[in-house]
Amino acid sequence: MSDHTETKLSGREMVRAHAYPLLALISTATLLVVAILLIPQAVRHHRYNLCIKARTVLGNCSISRPLSTAKVVEFLPFCGQCW
Repeated sequence: MSDHTETKLSGREMVRAHAYPLLALISTATLLVVAILLIPQAVRHHRYNLCIKARTVLGNCSISRPLSTAKVVEFLPFCGQCW
């Protein structure tokens, strides 16, 4: 655009000069919105994975067999969050 400092640009030249930066701005904004909207889903799946990991280590949520106190305290926050 520096080569057109003294001349007035036509409508077509204005569109051609500003189309790429505008499309780049739109695509960047779209990427940011998608990334922000995926955060709650990532948090949910992380918690679900922690729950599944706790269930595979300690078994079902019904604690019928004797467990050490440390394992029970570690396990209880995940109990009931897998669904």
